[in-house]
Amino acid sequence: SVGRGCSEGDYSIDYKGDEMTLTVEGCVADIALPRRLFESVGVEVADGVVDVRFNQGFRLAGIEVEGGLVNISSPNTPASSLRAEVNGGLLTLKLDYARYEGESSLDLEINGGLVELDVTLPQDTKVVAEARDLGGYSDVDVDKGLLEQKTYSRIFSFERTLRGGLLKATIKASQQ
Repeated sequence: SVGRGCSEGDYSIDYKGDEMTLTVEGCVADIALPRRLFESVGVEVADGVVDVRFNQGFRLAGIEVEGGLVNISSPNTPASSLRAEVNGGLLTLKLDYARYEGESSLDLEINGGLVELDVTLPQDTKVVAEARDLGGYSDVDVDKGLLEQKTYSRIFSFERTLRGGLLKATIKASQQ
């Protein structure tokens, strides 16, 4: 891992088995991750720039953005739980879910800034959405077929609390 414009202490990456914690403050971090499933991921960014691709996904993720730019993609996401808090800056999440058993969840708390969310789910998934919009602006497009699914093999729970800022979200079924 190499940080551009980073000095000692501006960023850290800690690996412990199948857990990873990434912290970036005020710099750009270029990160190459091993191609494996992470059980636990923590990403904290304050006025920095982070672009991370989880090739095999993660089971549990916590993301905190206090300004800056965070781009996270996972092209093969398993059953997982992701919680993100954004207090300024931009968070972009592109999550393509593989077939999984049980339930996955995504919980967003947006107090300021912008969140762009693009989720693709297997077709036989039931989406359960809960919104608490207290301020800000949201544009959420959930595939109607996923919301009205009568017979399904898995559940995707999407909760959001919007106190300020902007949310642009698309949740769609895969074409396969």
